[in-house]
Order: sequence, then structure tokens, then C-alpha cells
Amino acid sequence: MLNFSKINIIFIYLIFLFISIFSLLNLQSNENIILDKKINLGLDLQGGSYLLLEINSDSLVEEKIQSKVIPLKKLLKDNNLTYSDFKISSKNLIFKINDIEKFELLFYSKKDNVVNPYIDNYRAFELDYKKSEDNYIEINFSKFGLLTINNSALKQSIEIVRRRIDDVGTKEPTILQRGEKRILVELPGLKNPERIKNLLGQTAQLNFRLVADNEEFGVDQLISENGEELNVSKRIVMSGENLIDAQPNFNNQSNQPTVSFTLDRLGAQKFGRIINNSSQAGIMANPGTGYYSSSKYALEGLMEALDKELRPLNISVTSVQPGAFRTDWSGRSMKRSNVEIDDYSKHVKERIDMISKIDGKQPGDPVRAAKIIFELSRNPNPPDKLLLGAGVLNTYKEKLGALINQINEFEQTTLSADFPQDNS
Repeated sequence: MLNFSKINIIFIYLIFLFISIFSLLNLQSNENIILDKKINLGLDLQGGSYLLLEINSDSLVEEKIQSKVIPLKKLLKDNNLTYSDFKISSKNLIFKINDIEKFELLFYSKKDNVVNPYIDNYRAFELDYKKSEDNYIEINFSKFGLLTINNSALKQSIEIVRRRIDDVGTKEPTILQRGEKRILVELPGLKNPERIKNLLGQTAQLNFRLVADNEEFGVDQLISENGEELNVSKRIVMSGENLIDAQPNFNNQSNQPTVSFTLDRLGAQKFGRIINNSSQAGIMANPGTGYYSSSKYALEGLMEALDKELRPLNISVTSVQPGAFRTDWSGRSMKRSNVEIDDYSKHVKERIDMISKIDGKQPGDPVRAAKIIFELSRNPNPPDKLLLGAGVLNTYKEKLGALINQINEFEQTTLSADFPQDNS
């Protein structure tokens, strides 16, 4: 038999009492958690909105077929294929050609085909064509091409619907593909279908078109933000589907909102232009400005290499080399060192002084140069170098002439550096 003192008995009672109180509190807390937890009811239990959307890919087909015009004409021109009576409709391109057999080889070429992309896995081309006895060609999308357009449009539409539904704030929406052209939308708890229709019915489409006064596609007149009337070609050069990413930004210099975007490979090929503003200092170095010429010479080397790397991808690189233009580069923008060296005072100081004296008298017109560069951006076959102004043209000719004479004078010395050739 166990005997406990009164103190021990009281202590044991206190322990049991503490454990009982703690258990009751914990049970009450768990009951509250269970009671507070909500179950998300589906459409069949709590009601809501049910929508079945269908995409219209006709406009996409029209945009895509229009985007083939420039690469197609370039393909024909580069391969000396004569065409005539070129017509553009919403679903096909029609033209007359002189050599159909040669065209077939180019049209179904599997290497770097920007006109008719080839899909290795499916052995399918994006485009097909029909030919008539009078040498007319009709180009349209193949079954695979139409399927690709529909799938792309459907994928983009689902993403757009999802983003817009997220703005509504409904919980656990159901957004599913139904067939080739339909999207199912279920919104539990949201009993205002008209609001959803209005939200989803808003359309936004991004197209790239060129400013043009005369165009075979026709011209639309648009009003710019500053009220200027612009003639814009109806031809769609590129659509939003060629954008990998687009982000809103803000230009701190102009205090204007901007949009930055990244093109995919096909978009870059259609729209790829790199125009760099260089200088005649990248052609001819002069005393006193060697630091400036060294940077421009390096830039010229970079642009020349970049052009050779990107031209095969249908992305052109042009280095614009202006002469002396009437800007403030020789005035307030020019910084001069206070250090003068006596031995340099003649041929260096005089040239720096000459640059300062021509400020406001430069022969180059910046407005004309800007227009030329703008037209250059629309040229399908731009040069890798473009000289602007009579001064830089004469400089280039003089340097090339002097260089050729020097090469000819030391030709034998140049050739003597190689291993002797065995003429036996």
C-alpha cells in the first residue's frame, strides 16, 4: 500500500487539473478551425457563369499571308526569278512566274526557309501552292499551317482570358480548351455574365505597319499623338505573335510611357534592322582626336563583323558614317584639354582650332540626314556602310586612292613574307 503525504496528493491533483484545462482549450481551438474552414463549391452547387468562347482565325490567316509578301519577293529577286501580276487576297498570294521548276526547288527548300518553314518532326511545310497552265502560282496555307495558326491563336486566347478573369477576382475559375477553336469558361459564384462578356469581348491587337504614301496594299490615314497625319500601309509586316515578351516602361528623358519588347527568330528576320551612327572619324584618324577615332574604328570593326554574322539570318547591319553636320558637336559639346605641348602646337592645335571655327557652318543638314536614315530602315537590301555628306565622300575616296597606291608600291615586300612557293 502506498502512502502519500498531503502535499504530494495536492501536487498530483494540480497536475491533473492543469492537463484537463489545457486539453479543453486545445479542443475548443480545433473546433473553431474546423468550423471556420470553408469549402469552395463548384458551379453546380453555388451557381455562377458558364461561357463558351470561339476564336475567329480568319484575320490571323490574313495577317500571316500578308507577312509572306516581303520574304517571298526577296526570294524571287535574289534568285533572278521574274514575276508579274502580283495579287494579294485575305487567304492567298497569286502571281505569274517565268520559271516554275526553279521556284518549286526554292519554295520547298529545307534549309533556312523563311518563306515556307519546314517542320522536321511532322515533315510538313507551312505553305502549299497550286499552279496553272499559264504559269500562274497560287500560294495558300497548308492544313498543317492552318492548324498551327489555330493552335497558336487558341493558346494566346486562353492566356488572355486567364489574365482578364484574374482581374475579376473570382476563385478557382475553370478555363479549358474545347475542340480546335473553343474555350470553356466556368466562374463559380459569379452571377453577372454580362460583365464577363464585356470584359472578354474587348479586343486588343498589335500589328506593325510601315509609313508609306504609295503601297500596293492600299493606305490608311492615321493621326499621331501630336496631331500629324500619317499615311500607313495596310500591309501588315509583323503581328504580335512574333513577340516573346513585352513590358511597360517609362522614358525618363521624354517623360513618356514606352513599351519594350523582344522579337522571336522569325520576327527578327522580318523586322531586323540595326542602324548605327558612326562617324567619318572611323575612316580617317586626325591629329588631336585620336581618342575619338580609336572608339569609332573599334565600332566599325564590331559593326562589320556583326553584319556578316546576322545577314544570313536576314538581319541587316548598317554603319552610317556622317561628315560634319550642323549640330553643336564642335561648339559647346566639344571639350578641350587645358594642357598644350609646344611640339604639338602647329599640327594639333591648329586642327582643334579649325574644328571650333566651323561651329554653325557645317555643310551637313541634320534633318535631311534623319530622313535618309528613316528611308534606310525601309530598304530591304541596305548597305553595310552609308556615307553622308560630300566631305566624308571625298575623304573616303582620297584615303582609298592613297591606300591603293601604297599597297601597289610595297606589293613585293608584302608577298615576300610568305613561304617560297614550289613551282616544280
